[in-house]
Amino acid sequence: MEESELKEILELLKASGREARLCDTPIGLVDNPVRCGKLQDMGDYTVGDVLVPRALAGLHPEFMVPVVGDSMTGAASPVAS
Repeated sequence: MEESELKEILELLKASGREARLCDTPIGLVDNPVRCGKLQDMGDYTVGDVLVPRALAGLHPEFMVPVVGDSMTGAASPVAS
């Protein structure tokens, strides 16, 4: 993709009220799902990086890990009617 094409796409997104962010910051991806609930050792299964917008990456080392389970089921506050 040419730089001019990317700029055009970003301008179209901006004009439609969307905030466009480039995914330019690598974050480690762990290929070892962890269960929700009790703390557990994940081991060392980093397999690569995922690119995210710099604004979402923060200042500290971070990683992404798949999570399985229902630890947050029912955690939402009831909506007042």
